[in-house]
Amino acid sequence: MKTTYDANILTYCQWRDDLTMQQSPFCHVDNLIFCCLSYLNWDGIAEGFTAAESISLRDAARLWEHRPTAEQKVRVETDRDLLRQTAASRRFGEVRLFRYAEQFSETQQQQFSATAFLLDSDTVYVAFRGTDNTLTGWREDFNLSFLPYVPSQAAAAAYLRGILSLGFSNVYVGGHSKGGNLAVYAAVQMQPEDFPRIRAVYNNDGPGFVTDLFAEPQFQQLQERVYTFVPQASVVGMLL
Repeated sequence: MKTTYDANILTYCQWRDDLTMQQSPFCHVDNLIFCCLSYLNWDGIAEGFTAAESISLRDAARLWEHRPTAEQKVRVETDRDLLRQTAASRRFGEVRLFRYAEQFSETQQQQFSATAFLLDSDTVYVAFRGTDNTLTGWREDFNLSFLPYVPSQAAAAAYLRGILSLGFSNVYVGGHSKGGNLAVYAAVQMQPEDFPRIRAVYNNDGPGFVTDLFAEPQFQQLQERVYTFVPQASVVGMLL
């Protein structure tokens, strides 16, 4: 008899709970975990502009838990469980958050947010938030299907440029849903001399591009470091 086991990122957290990033290096699943954590509201908690002003995930989670429920911005209940589990673990608890940013404009049809996760003194993961549950967020998603670019793409490029200016040698970039699109777009807009420091770009079920971004010379230099993941249940990513 065949036995099936429905594993998810919470299962992974339990499995890797006692192993630090130094003991077991950053991997594809870690990327998805940071993307999920970027959906939470870190306003007033992780807004430090530099690594020196960062806050550990363990401490950030304590402050987040004291927010009114409406201000926590929980997308799905799994994200709350994920935060509690990662904050208590050896692997993620001491990862530090900084430079949380959020831009929202109904007139510009923009819904953007990003969070930087400091893995060690010279390694950072930049997570771009995907579509939230607002009408503006969904409008920007649909705009991606016919406009050459949207405001959040420009914001993502500016954000990543700011992170690179801090001098980190190892920069990972990623996002889920629209955030995956922003990650690829932002990375391609960087200067060629910065490309060696961009170790990987993660597009987790993100929509595509109207323009032929993949034909750009900049993308050709990065393509071996761009990872695209499409789950079996993908709907929006495949449609767009």
